[in-house]
Amino acid sequence: MEIFGSDIEEGRAAVGMGIHPWHDRSLVDDFEKVELLGDATEPHLYSVEWMPGRTNFFIDEQLVKTCAQAPSCPMQLMLNVYEFERVGQYPQRFHVAFVRGWSRAPAGNRGEAGRRAPGSGNRQCRCGHSPRCEQLESVRNS
Repeated sequence: MEIFGSDIEEGRAAVGMGIHPWHDRSLVDDFEKVELLGDATEPHLYSVEWMPGRTNFFIDEQLVKTCAQAPSCPMQLMLNVYEFERVGQYPQRFHVAFVRGWSRAPAGNRGEAGRRAPGSGNRQCRCGHSPRCEQLESVRNS
């Protein structure tokens, strides 16, 4: 999800979300800007539920977009502030109240608290980054 400063107005903002087919030819581009009513400079809860064949996007626990596809390889979470031009006083702040990640274990292979059991990860990746994905899978399962 992303918000450009130029997409923020008083009482509303446009939040970009969806799927881009970076390095995975089985995906199609399905990205749009969804309206957030309220002050985008105040805290909000942004969530993505990613499962085989479907990706759901939420803002403040409300489903706002569904894509009927999902990447098949491990993903990364990237938090970033990017400026097109330097504005205001520095240093500036990017406040993140919390970040939480979880994974659904395959049926019949659940570890403690429903987390993915060690060694249960799929080490094959459709996106063509097998060595990198295998490394990420090994870290996640250790």
